[in-house]
Amino acid sequence: MPPSRVVVGLLLPVVCAVFACGGSSGNEAGPSAAAAGVAGVPNGLSACGASSGAAGGRGDELAGVAAGGVSAGGVAGASAISGSAGNFEGGGPAGGDSAGQPGDVGPSGIRHPGLLTSLADLAAIKQHLANGDEPWKTELTQLQTRAAARKLHTPPSDRKIFCGGYNLDENGQKILECDYAVENGIDAYTLALLGYLKSDSTMSEQAIQFIMAWADNFQGFDPVARTGAQGNNALLQAGWTAPWYANAAEILRYTYSSWTADHTRRATKLLKVLLPEVENDAVGASNNWLHSRIEAHISIAIFVDDKAMFAAALADWKANTPSYFYIDSDGSLPPKPHRNVTDAALASTWDTPTYISGMTMETCRDLNHQQLGVRSIFNSLAMARTQSIDVLTGNDIRERLTTFLEQQAVWMLAKKAPAGACNQPIVVQPGTPPLLMDAAQPVPFEMAFKLLYGPSQTLPNARAAIVAKPSTGAARWVQKWETLTHHLVPAK
Repeated sequence: MPPSRVVVGLLLPVVCAVFACGGSSGNEAGPSAAAAGVAGVPNGLSACGASSGAAGGRGDELAGVAAGGVSAGGVAGASAISGSAGNFEGGGPAGGDSAGQPGDVGPSGIRHPGLLTSLADLAAIKQHLANGDEPWKTELTQLQTRAAARKLHTPPSDRKIFCGGYNLDENGQKILECDYAVENGIDAYTLALLGYLKSDSTMSEQAIQFIMAWADNFQGFDPVARTGAQGNNALLQAGWTAPWYANAAEILRYTYSSWTADHTRRATKLLKVLLPEVENDAVGASNNWLHSRIEAHISIAIFVDDKAMFAAALADWKANTPSYFYIDSDGSLPPKPHRNVTDAALASTWDTPTYISGMTMETCRDLNHQQLGVRSIFNSLAMARTQSIDVLTGNDIRERLTTFLEQQAVWMLAKKAPAGACNQPIVVQPGTPPLLMDAAQPVPFEMAFKLLYGPSQTLPNARAAIVAKPSTGAARWVQKWETLTHHLVPAK
């Protein structure tokens, strides 16, 4: 018997400006739900209603931006969106645990599709494409280019994949299987987006093929250390891998009618193989490793519709995000991660003679690793937004995020780090020679801008960085087509 569901379009609207609330590559070594009229929102999390209208979550229009922040994606009214011709009626077949209807609220109170994009978000992107709007039109060609180059790498079914530090084995050789896990995840997500946006069942079927190849064969990442290898990347690889497949499967499950209960079962199996490596925030490195794993934990919880897991993952995000960003009110040391860390270890991680407002834990390491941590943090925030859950009230996380966006944009646009920052010149991209800030383009954070922008928070420097380098694309390990899904550059 299919689980009972509540169509989001019929929910009682609630006014609550969800995020206003007051206002590539680089492997590494070793309140109540009743307040929103939505049953089952995790305890301890406040839920806010979404703005109405299918286009509320995307575009240059300021109409979809709530006072002080972005709208929650236009979820109310989503039930009126029936999808496109062919197999895109907006959900899988009735019956079984896969019954995906557009704008569903699952048994736990989690909304679907509900990861990086809601159904209303996807419909708004589709409308921009129908209108020929930029940058969506250009971004679509990038998706199509990526899809044309896809190559399925079926994982081994008789063993776990070992990924040493930098994805090298004990002999210093590159382990391509580690890259393939994420590359095929990018392919699956790209194909799932194209299938919906172009009403192309061939793309959707190909996305399913990629997901199921990994679901049916993948045994996990081997957590056992090997002599000679530079650490073990199993925790990190799981954090990088799970969100791609979860986002792809979520879109297919709730927009493509040929997605079946068996597909749901198999995709769930894949994600639960990865779950043990991402659910404990007290293990592994506390830098970008931790935040990619929190993103993965949230992604899995939403797809499998697990309220308790979702609450735990969001709690980890709220507990650990402050430690990644320094602001002046922190004083002599930044906050510690949600674990036991000595002052000396903390200072070593940050590696700076002077803590400067807007720096992150990894600014002085290099900005490539920093963007991995930052993008995962905002990917997680985007999923909270899609679920209409406010995680920015009652804490200083908004201040930390906006300070980072504005200050780092100033430094990148000026091609100069602030005096006293870091013990060595800031590296943008490691290499031989490394790319330094004086020769680098700005690093745009479009999803971050979309999530935090509002009339009282216009983020002019972050906007200028986006204008200077307007496309982010998709790339290993956590950069997920955010120009397509979260573009917003309002008038000055």
